[in-house]
Formats: sequence, C-alpha cells, structure tokens
Amino acid sequence: MTAPRGVWQPVWLEFVPESFVSHLEWQPDLKNGYVRCKVEIQGVPPLNASVDIAIAFESVELTRTTAPVEGQKAVALLAPPALRNGQDLDR
Repeated sequence: MTAPRGVWQPVWLEFVPESFVSHLEWQPDLKNGYVRCKVEIQGVPPLNASVDIAIAFESVELTRTTAPVEGQKAVALLAPPALRNGQDLDR
C-alpha cells in the first residue's frame, strides 16, 4: 500500500498586508461622556500612518476621529454629542 501524498485537506491562501489591526479595545466612560479606543497594529506601519475611527448606532454615525499611529498603536478619545449631554443613555 502506498502512503498518501500531496495535499489531502482543504487549503487556501489569503493576502495579509504588511501591517494590519491586530487588536481593538474600547473603554467607555459614560460619566465623562467619552469612549477611549486603543488600536494595536501588527507589523511595521507606514511612516505617518493614522487610523480612522468611527462610532455608529443603527447605521447612523455618531462621531468620528483620526488618530496618528505611534509605534504600533493608536489611541483616541471619541465624544459622541448625545453621550456628552446625557441623551441616549438608555439606547
């Protein structure tokens, strides 16, 4: 009997850019009306890279910001207007 040869299980290839978001962390601070977002980058990001961060609810954008990538992370504070003035806390 001959041993199996070659690929005998499903195989696929995926393109992975040189740098990509490897971890995303959200920290809401309802009392002070903002959300902290920390983005970790895997690989070496391009020079002067930035990330665009948005918060949406039911397909409606509530706030958006751009944060510079420093080293391999970016941190941003987002303050949705409805959160700052105490509205929509029960949504």
